Amino acid sequence: MDIWVLKLKRKIWLEKDDFSELKELVECYDGYYSGFSGGFIFKSMPIKRILEEVTEFLENLV
Repeated sequence: MDIWVLKLKRKIWLEKDDFSELKELVECYDGYYSGFSGGFIFKSMPIKRILEEVTEFLENLV
């Protein structure tokens, strides 16, 4: 079984509420956060829309 891991290029420190919101966004696309891998896990390849939404979410925090 293949899995897809979405990781950030650099570490970003998020407030607890912001990280929870990011996790909820990813969960909408059947993904979840893995502390072991240090990224978000998807059972199928993340579509472009997921990547755009996560990027937009993080850019709005900076």
